[in-house]
Amino acid sequence: MKLSSKKAFPPPNRDYAFRLEGTHSYLKCGSANKQEKPYSNPLSQALVDRQVFTRENIPGTLVGFWIPEYPDKVYVPGFHLHFISKDETKAGHVLEFSADNLRDCFKSIHLFYFASGNR
Repeated sequence: MKLSSKKAFPPPNRDYAFRLEGTHSYLKCGSANKQEKPYSNPLSQALVDRQVFTRENIPGTLVGFWIPEYPDKVYVPGFHLHFISKDETKAGHVLEFSADNLRDCFKSIHLFYFASGNR
């Protein structure tokens, strides 16, 4: 998806939100283990032993964002996707997927408002 979808996003320095529905021929998702407050572990540590699952021919919806490379000091550029199965029994952060026929909805958005300084 990374190469083919980048070509579908003119202009390149815009944020996009999207939803992709259909049957995914291959899907690999993961999720961080549950943490207790005060959430002292950083995300990188919480993801070390995360649960990962793979499925084939699973119907569902991908939702996510495309972040361009220019804000790379603030945000991680590229795709950020989440999945939920049609029967709502499987969900997670998408690590890999492939699909042939997906119904899509793309929208160029002004995703982030960033303020800094003392107020």
